[in-house]
This record gives sequence, structure tokens and C-alpha cells, in this order.
Amino acid sequence: MNPYTTLEVDPKASDEVIKAAYLALVKVYFNDEKRMKLLNGAKEILFDADKKAKYDDKKDLRKGKVVGDYTITEKIAEGGFGITYLAEHNKLKVKVCIKHANSISAIDEALLFEEAKAIWDLRHYAIPAIRDVLKLPDDSVAIVMSYVPGPTLAQIVERRNG
Repeated sequence: MNPYTTLEVDPKASDEVIKAAYLALVKVYFNDEKRMKLLNGAKEILFDADKKAKYDDKKDLRKGKVVGDYTITEKIAEGGFGITYLAEHNKLKVKVCIKHANSISAIDEALLFEEAKAIWDLRHYAIPAIRDVLKLPDDSVAIVMSYVPGPTLAQIVERRNG
């Protein structure tokens, strides 16, 4: 269960928005025992700062963690949608790039899937090819792409300006 999805809030939502969402959903589902159990479970995690921090920390992928058929080897970069990792395919021993979208809303996720579909068969030497799209147990999304060695765009800009 992803408590953010259960409460229909963005992971970046403020505590006030999370509490308001919980109260609004309780009004809608107060007669639905199953849904109330989920809502209260989400409340237990997101209303407690320590539990929320622990949950959010667990969403990050760490070196050695297996995601689908891939093992994370290192963090490459971090951005607005999540974190990019270098990983290796467990059977093929080929390096890949995994973009873990761990902080997106349901709307952003739908857009991400549409973008993945749009460029799925696109092949060009300057564009990493999409190899896989994964839905992780915490309901976050990871896009697996071919790994292109070299500096990141941020590193290129920094060198140019520095």
C-alpha cells in the first residue's frame, strides 16, 4: 500500500494538504470498512513524522537493491521527478540507466507512461532507448533505458560555466 496513493495526494504535499485529503476521504468512505482500513493505515504513516520519513527513505533505491531484473550499482543524478541510477541487468550483465520516478502524482505517472509509449521504438545514437517500464511494490515507477556513458547534462553545463 502506498499511503500517498491511498490519500490521493502528491508525495510532495504539505502536512496540511495530507490531513485535509484524509478528512475529505473519510467523509466519502465512512461506510466502506475496507477503504477506511486503508485510509487509517495511510494516516498512521503520513501523520507521524518519523514513520513518514522512514517510509519516504525506503522508497529510494540503494546500491545492491534488485529492481525487476536489474541490480542498482550507483546513483547518477537527482531531479524533480526522482532519482537516476546506474544498474546492471542480472542475466545479461549489461549496464542500464534506471530513472526512478519516486515523487510523482497520478497525473504525472500517466504522462510518463504516454511518453514511454511514444518513444518506445525510437532509436537514435544520441537518445537512450527505453528497455522496460516497471511498477514497483510501493507503486512508484521506474523507466529502464540503455546506459550512455559520459558526463550528465548538468556536469557539462557546470564545466562550461565553471
